[in-house]
Order: sequence, then C-alpha cells, then structure tokens
Amino acid sequence: MPHAHPFRTALIAASALLLGAPASAAVYKCADAQGKLTYSGTPCSGPEQREQALKLAPPTRGASLAKQDAGTAGDEGGRAAAGPQAEKYCPSERDIANLETQASSNGLDDKARAFMLDEVRRARSCPREDTRYTREDWARIQNSIRDQNRSLERDRQAAREDVLRIHSVAGSPEERDRIEAEKQREALREAAAIRQTDTLRPAPAH
Repeated sequence: MPHAHPFRTALIAASALLLGAPASAAVYKCADAQGKLTYSGTPCSGPEQREQALKLAPPTRGASLAKQDAGTAGDEGGRAAAGPQAEKYCPSERDIANLETQASSNGLDDKARAFMLDEVRRARSCPREDTRYTREDWARIQNSIRDQNRSLERDRQAAREDVLRIHSVAGSPEERDRIEAEKQREALREAAAIRQTDTLRPAPAH
C-alpha cells in the first residue's frame, strides 16, 4: 500500500477543518522550526511555531482555499515560508557597494572570490528579475558571505552551498537555470579530474 504524502495529508486535514467549521470560526496554520505544517481550530502553541489565521470561505470552496495556501510550503534549505503579506526584498545600492568591497578583499581564495562576485551580480539583477527573495534570505546570504573568511575550506564551502539553496528557491528562473548549468559543469570537471587521476595512477605489478 503506498505511503500517504505528508504534505497531501496536511492539505486533506486543512480541507476538513475548513469544510466543517462554522462561518465565524478561524483555522490556524502552524509551522514548526522544521517547516512542518499543521492545521488546527486553536492558536498555535510553542515559541518556535509560526502562526497564520486562515479566513474561511464558503464550504464549497474550502478545499480550494487549502490548495491555494499550499503554495507557501516546501521551500528548501530552511527558508522561512513567506506569508501573504511578504514582499520582495532586494539589497540597496549601499548593500551592493559593501558586497563589492568584500569581494575585493585580498584574503579571499579563488573560490570565495568567484562566489562573492556572483553574489554582487545576483544582488544587482534582483530588482530586474522575477525573484522571490525576502529580507531574511539576504540576511542569511550575508552571513554566508562573512563565512568566506573562515579558516577551514569545508566551512566556506558549506556556506556557499547554503546560499545556492536559497537562490535555487527564491531566485529568478534565469538564475535557477544558471545554477543548474554550473552544477553540470562542475560535475563534468570532477569527472575529468577523476579520469586524469586514474590515467596517471601506475598500473599494478603482475
């Protein structure tokens, strides 16, 4: 028997609440720290939970309301689900100037510098492209930029990967295409390096 998808289960539960509640009642959508959604007739509990009160539509539209609300779930990399009042946010010219200054630091290695220059480009293109960044997204990106000064390469790489997860969700379709193309190029480079290593490895003695 196939397992029920947890997100589909949440939608079914929401629909049931919406259809069964009186017109004056409220249904609360609660999201915990891991982004898991639950629906209840009472306010959310726990300091780590985010709460959103859903307005009830007529009973025949209950399932449709739950389906429309589902668009805020499923963001990758821990990105906070955007509420209906969330607005697109892009760095200011001053923020971009600070990024450019950070990208010119002599203490950066080649990978960190390339990453920083990509962030400058993304920040400049943000207002022109169809992006969904929030202020919280750019705060996380800025933290990862500061992490490029950490001493261990694995820490710097982990920070870069976290930023790519944000761009893969909130970036424009053009940016997501660029990220996917770069992943494919990186996979080809790694495969070529492995082949070269195998070629240079001495043959086992018989």
